[in-house]
Amino acid sequence: MYFAAILLAGTLGAPADTLPVPWRLADLLAAVEAISPELAAAKAEQLAAEARVGPVSRLADPRIQFGLMNRSLPGFGKRSPLAMDQIQLMQMVPVPGKLAAATARARAEARVTAASGAQRRSAVRLRAAAEFFELDRVDRSVASLHRNGLLLREIEGVVRAMYSVGSGAQSSVLRAQIELARLEEELIGMRAMRAGIAMRINSLLLRPDDVPVAAVLPPCLPESLPPTAVLVDAALRGGPGPAPARERVAAAEAGRRVASLERWPDFELGVAYGRQPMIGEPGTDHMLSLMVGTSIPLWAGSRQGAMRRETAALASAAQADLRAVEADTRARIGELVADYQRTRRLRELYRGTILPQARGAASSSLAAYRTGGVGFEAVLEAQLALSRYDLQVIQLEAEQARTVAELEALTALALMPANSGVVP
Repeated sequence: MYFAAILLAGTLGAPADTLPVPWRLADLLAAVEAISPELAAAKAEQLAAEARVGPVSRLADPRIQFGLMNRSLPGFGKRSPLAMDQIQLMQMVPVPGKLAAATARARAEARVTAASGAQRRSAVRLRAAAEFFELDRVDRSVASLHRNGLLLREIEGVVRAMYSVGSGAQSSVLRAQIELARLEEELIGMRAMRAGIAMRINSLLLRPDDVPVAAVLPPCLPESLPPTAVLVDAALRGGPGPAPARERVAAAEAGRRVASLERWPDFELGVAYGRQPMIGEPGTDHMLSLMVGTSIPLWAGSRQGAMRRETAALASAAQADLRAVEADTRARIGELVADYQRTRRLRELYRGTILPQARGAASSSLAAYRTGGVGFEAVLEAQLALSRYDLQVIQLEAEQARTVAELEALTALALMPANSGVVP
């Protein structure tokens, strides 16, 4: 990786000692999570949702009113025997169970917000991990292309030397130079790709676009995965994907309970104290009044009934959405497991068989060309095949890393070695 960083420093025009220390995936994820505006917004939304629970669990504010009753006009005096000063206190009291149901709904909605925040956190971390693995792939590909370029230059030198003594063809020299030019073309594309990845990483970290991004330290890939059934069960039970839909089902059921209690009227309790001058006698008459009232559900069919129909429909929609999310999760995990098995088997095939044979073929063909045993096309094809296979291994490892990272995000399981994966 340090070799790749030095090569990239030269190709990108920046000295190697100005590049940051290579990152681990865990370092990048921690930095992104600490600074992400999206996650900060999710945390603020969660605080707001939790703050709504307290007010819902309290009775409505009591009402107090003052009255100067039955005053004489004109003058607004107390000449009337019915004149009285009064203070009245009223409290609305919902039917038993309604307050608890409303509190349960608010708590369920807060859990929905928390689950959605966890889902956003997982998505942000997975997006950062994808950029991490892509940066590693590009850096390793650039290093591979540089190694291939050194070998092509060696071949081109051999061809040129043989041509100078009359044992080689000029077309072979030109072909070698064309392949070197094509290699430079690939490097130009890789440099542009790396610059774009670096800008996206800097964007995730809220840094200026021109901040250098060094090569990374790739994580170790797992040798195997848990059984698919275990992964599916983990994703459905504790994964961030189905969690918001599951909490929406609970919130919808709580909303149905609230709506079912709306058919019962609320009560209003009151107490009033009155003071009235005594007619014909000195002193004041003190009076106490107790009151009870209730709302009258005149529009129960179009109001409370509509609320019940609405919440029932929302509950059905939440259940259907949960089933859809669970089905998608199962399918996605099956697809990712198949991708993992494909990339792992291909990696083993390339590393154990194809790459060693390709290296041997490239080395032996070059030696045979020096002695006239094979033509130049065979040498060139062997070298280009080795380069393709090397790049393919790098691509397969990047695909496997992204697959495992997404499985970690879906299941909330640590599948890579410690400090390597997306979870925790």
